[in-house]
Amino acid sequence: MSRLAGTPRAILQRLYDLEVGLGINTLRDVVEAGWSYLGYAHGAADEFTDQTGIAVNSGATYDAAGKHFSNPAAYTADLTTTGQEIHGSQHASYPAVNAFDDSGVTAASTAVGAALADAWIGQHFGAGKAVRRIVATYNAAGGTPSSVGFSACVLEYSDDGSVWTSAGAFTLALTLAAQSFDFASAGSHDYWRVRATANAATGTANGVWPDLEMREYLGFPAAILTSINFSAPTAPTMIRAVMAGQWGGGALKVSRDGGTTWTATSLDEFTSVTNFAGSNRQIVVASADVSGQPSGTSVVWQLDFGNAYSRFDGIWLQWRA
Repeated sequence: MSRLAGTPRAILQRLYDLEVGLGINTLRDVVEAGWSYLGYAHGAADEFTDQTGIAVNSGATYDAAGKHFSNPAAYTADLTTTGQEIHGSQHASYPAVNAFDDSGVTAASTAVGAALADAWIGQHFGAGKAVRRIVATYNAAGGTPSSVGFSACVLEYSDDGSVWTSAGAFTLALTLAAQSFDFASAGSHDYWRVRATANAATGTANGVWPDLEMREYLGFPAAILTSINFSAPTAPTMIRAVMAGQWGGGALKVSRDGGTTWTATSLDEFTSVTNFAGSNRQIVVASADVSGQPSGTSVVWQLDFGNAYSRFDGIWLQWRA
């Protein structure tokens, strides 16, 4: 037995490479099984290097860099345009309301020498809101974030504006790039605020706020992908699909008459592969008997993402007469 040698970082990278290799080999074996002992003779593949293999995309998001389709969680528009700004300490020349104007050219700051306990800013909505996402963007109007910005923060809620409960902590990167932070459900409440617990300016609690947005969670959007037609030399009776990605519990249908008649596939295999394609992924195998459909040689697949997050990195179709 060989022993892994090298720095911890190098060893971790080698282990990661081995896991990726295992995932690729597993996928290759599953696809190969269709050609060999399962007797599938023809097929087509779409590894989503582009979107040309998709005839209809209803609601899915295509990532051109990652080369995959997914249905990322949706959120409302910024809620702070509907509420009343509230604050602790604020600078006379840089009022707290500036943090919610989305102008990119104004700044909000606590007063010079303010206690860190007074470094908070938020919204009174007047009706219950279930904030699940904070979007923060430092802008140059407040100075260099790495010198004056707040860093560690807590999202808090209240029903009376006096007693506050934490919904979760987060750390702001002290750069000018927009950044998002998501939180577990804490219910609906009238008051929400961001309270700073640390800042970049050592020795003082005075700090500059980023522009802040608050959003509610809408869930995972419905998404359906329908492929282009793939030509089979003869009318298939069985169609098999091998998919790689993150399976959220959706449904796959297949057709041999160009999408006029559909048959739902049954789930044959479900294999989890650690670090395949960069994260935890699954290899899903599904098949359907399409002999009852009107005879045809135009093979189409349709994938319904369901009501949970799904990501798909590719699909390999196989069929036999």
